[in-house]
Amino acid sequence: AKNAPAATAFLAFVTSTASPVLTRSERLTQLMIAAATKRIWISNAYFVPSRAILELLGRKASEGVDVRLLTAGKKSDSKTSFGAQQMEYGDLVERGMRIWEYQPSMMHAKTMLVDDALVLVGSINLEPLSLNKLEEVALVVDDRAFAEELAASFASDCTQAKEISE
Repeated sequence: AKNAPAATAFLAFVTSTASPVLTRSERLTQLMIAAATKRIWISNAYFVPSRAILELLGRKASEGVDVRLLTAGKKSDSKTSFGAQQMEYGDLVERGMRIWEYQPSMMHAKTMLVDDALVLVGSINLEPLSLNKLEEVALVVDDRAFAEELAASFASDCTQAKEISE
C-alpha cells in the first residue's frame, strides 16, 4: 500500500558452536524462557532439553505462564528422541504445561514464541547434540505482527496434533 507505515522489527542473528561451558544456543534458549511473563509456545522436532531448560519451563508453567510445546509424534525420524521426550511429559503436564505431538508427518520446526512480540526461528533442536556440539543459528525477532502470525500457525498445527494429558 502506498501510504502504509513502514514496518519496524528488531532482529538479532545468533550463531552457536560447541563450548566447554554453556553454548550460545543453550544460553539463548534459557534467556528466552526466563524472559516470559505471559506465554512460551515452542515448536521443536526433538524435545530432549537440558535439566536447566526443563526446570525453567516447569517453573514458568507453575507460575501461570502459558507454556505449550508442539513436538514430533510417532512419525519422528528419531525414535531415540521420541522415546526420551515422552519421559518428561508427566512432570511438565502436572506443572501446567500443555504438550502436543504432531500427527500427519515428521514435524521439523524449531520456533519459540515468547509473550506478545518475541520470536525465535532457527536450527536449534532442544536436544544435547544441537544444544552443545553442533553449529546452530537462530534469528530472534521482536515484532508483534510476526509473533501473531507464528501464534496462528502454532494453533493451526495443534489442530493436527494429539494433546498429551498424562
